Amino acid sequence: SLRADSEAAEKEKAEAEGGDDKGGDNGEGGGESGNGGERTNGAAAGGEKSTYMDAVTRLRDLMSIGVGDGAKPSSADVSSVRSAARTALSALFADEIRKQIGMDRYKTADRVPVPVGESDLASCADAAAPPPSEREGYQPTDVWSESDCVAELASCFAEVASSTSQPLPEFDKDDETAMRFVAAASNLRSRVFGIEAQSLYSAKGIAGNIIPAIATTNAICAGLQVLQAFRILRIQLEEKK
Repeated sequence: SLRADSEAAEKEKAEAEGGDDKGGDNGEGGGESGNGGERTNGAAAGGEKSTYMDAVTRLRDLMSIGVGDGAKPSSADVSSVRSAARTALSALFADEIRKQIGMDRYKTADRVPVPVGESDLASCADAAAPPPSEREGYQPTDVWSESDCVAELASCFAEVASSTSQPLPEFDKDDETAMRFVAAASNLRSRVFGIEAQSLYSAKGIAGNIIPAIATTNAICAGLQVLQAFRILRIQLEEKK
């Protein structure tokens, strides 16, 4: 009888929890419909909404057109990629920076970041203007301006969108497109925060030294941890004597 009573109590508890879950779901659904489809509870639980994630996601989706099925994207598809790239870059390097400044995120910083100007971002959608790496007289040691970085990023996006290979290549410092993208994106970020920009040649050298530096640092830290473990064991053995 005690077992039967226990099972009945567990059943009632499960039914009560199920009712609470349904009520919670209904309440959340009401919150969404009452605020124009916005997930008010989700936004409160997950924090503030990113100013650039939607734009970046749309750009990623557009760049996958034709990839994997062997179909070459049309010129209209590439044009859409350039337009989406401008929106994403504007959100990343302009809107997000202005948002963070408005939140006083950099009020104690020595240098306040400066958003990328609209005139520089306009070069993203200009397919007729060649990127700096394709201009006559270009040298890998040249340092790109903000508009040059935007044009180079747009060119990288267009190249990837026009490719029919799948999957997209992983980062490799010897991959021309990947290295141009990294150099342009890092320089654009550097200029926003007043950091000295680097040429493509210098950026390639820096990228080539990252992996060895990480491996060396990990080895040093692991060695120090083992030495510390030996020290603790020695102390424990001495205390037992």
